[in-house]
Amino acid sequence: MSSAPFLGAAVSATLRAAIIGQTGDGDYGHGYDRILSEIESVEVVAVADPDSVGREQAIARSGARRGYGDARDERSLVYLPTTKNDPT
Repeated sequence: MSSAPFLGAAVSATLRAAIIGQTGDGDYGHGYDRILSEIESVEVVAVADPDSVGREQAIARSGARRGYGDARDERSLVYLPTTKNDPT
């Protein structure tokens, strides 16, 4: 059984990440683009944010290949609920 890699630990494969943000409504997801883009073993592949300006800024900061106005537009994104946006 292997354990999850910790930040700073050697990782043999590149991990792909998608960031879901909410500009202007609590700014959920902001900061992850900066954090994840600084980790060599992580590639930010997509950013979702309904605010086009916030989305474009996050894409520029992270180097993401794709941007979405609605995270539901890209079914391969992983939804991580928070207290604010969890529909259940």
